[in-house]
Amino acid sequence: MNQLYTKYHVRTPDEQPLDSGCFVLRPFNHDGTIRDPAAVAALKTYANFLPAAQRELRAEITDWVDTPGLSLATRALNSPPDDSLSFHDDRNLN
Repeated sequence: MNQLYTKYHVRTPDEQPLDSGCFVLRPFNHDGTIRDPAAVAALKTYANFLPAAQRELRAEITDWVDTPGLSLATRALNSPPDDSLSFHDDRNLN
């Protein structure tokens, strides 16, 4: 049994690969419904552990998981550009 393996190759916006120490959570389906309740709980826990200096990130994560119908892509359209990461899904989803 090997459920923890490389499923995604995470890259920076300028397409530079990151190390393999990334773990991708996919809490919601494309329609905003919850896909993975454990991922939602993990994101909430992560947000709660962020230091006060990162209160804006904490608020954004909390807002995202509390209103799943509004996707990150939609939120990005309403936000200034940043240096967020992108990823490529290597799994065959057909």
